[in-house]
This record gives sequence, C-alpha cells and structure tokens, in this order.
Amino acid sequence: MQLSKAKGFEELSADDDNSTREYLCFRAYLEAMEAFETWFRHSFHAKPKEPPAPTGDHVTFKEKVAYEHELQQYQKDLERWQNVVANLASTALDCLYNVLLFVDGGWMIDQRTDGTTEENRQLQLVHLRKLCIPHVARLLQDLLLSEEKYKEAIQLVDIISSERYQLYKVFIQEDMKQMLRIAMDSSFALLDTNMDPLGYSCQ
Repeated sequence: MQLSKAKGFEELSADDDNSTREYLCFRAYLEAMEAFETWFRHSFHAKPKEPPAPTGDHVTFKEKVAYEHELQQYQKDLERWQNVVANLASTALDCLYNVLLFVDGGWMIDQRTDGTTEENRQLQLVHLRKLCIPHVARLLQDLLLSEEKYKEAIQLVDIISSERYQLYKVFIQEDMKQMLRIAMDSSFALLDTNMDPLGYSCQ
C-alpha cells in the first residue's frame, strides 16, 4: 500500500513515500523494544514476595493472625501481578510481531521502486534487517518461552523459515541453529503437558 497525503492532496513521491515508510519501521521497532522492556522489568523485577512464615517454638496467636493477613494480601498482589504481566506480554508480542511481519513487503524494505536508486541506502537497509530482525525473533522466542507458550514458539520458527516471508535470509547459520534448538526444547516441553510435539492435544 502506498503512503499518500490526506485526501485531496498530491500523492507522495516515491522517495518521500519510502522515507515515510522507513520512519514507520523505526517507530514500530522502538515501540517493540519498549514493550518488551516493560514486560521484562515487570515480569522479573516486580513480582510480589511471599511473606516469611513465623518460626520458632513460641509463635503467638497474634503473629499467626498477622501472617495469615499478609499471606492473603500476598495472594491478591500475586494475582494482580500475574494479570498485569499477561497483558504486558500480549502487548509486547503484538509489537514484536508488528516488526517481524511488517506490512507490505517487510520491515525496512522499500515499497516504491520508481524513485531515486541509492546503493548506500539499500545496503544500510539490508544491514538493519540483518541486525534487527534476528534480535526481534530472539526476544519473541524468549518471551514465548517465559510465558510457556511453547506451541507459538514452534510456530515462530515456521514463520521465519517460510518462503512467504523469507526472514531466514537475514539470519546467520548459528542463529538459525539456536532457534531450532529452542524449538526442539519447546516440543519436549509440550510432550510433558500431554500435547504432541507441534502443540496439539494427544487425547
């Protein structure tokens, strides 16, 4: 889809259209990094701590009541934290996939080819894809594994290796091997939950 000005105005030139698309690509990437960081910070650094149980041979009734109250509050805080983490994870996944599966051809790929051809620009875009796309995929895989979304972690490898998106072209061999190893671990994890290696119920 070509990016154009508001209705009634002249259509953007190819160079301006590509520059606008480049800006949207950068914005999507920054939003994805921020969303992942927010999820990571809350998931690993904001979890409520379970109150220690009173110990000793002479625990008073008052101490027991106080502990039960703290434990009840902890359970409420834990449930609230879990809900927040789940929502942040969902937001981060959406943002990361927005980069990985950027509309109309892919992230940092010019839509218009009828403009000025700049070899240096194209090399820079290719470099950015090789640098950022594997990074986004690794973050996606980390998030999916942390949230125990093993089926989605396996599907991610299918997306990367598909001819439709051809994302595998920006991965070095070692990165692809690492993603495949993690996908294999996800398959084993699914077997432990009465699922087949692809995430479908065995029942």
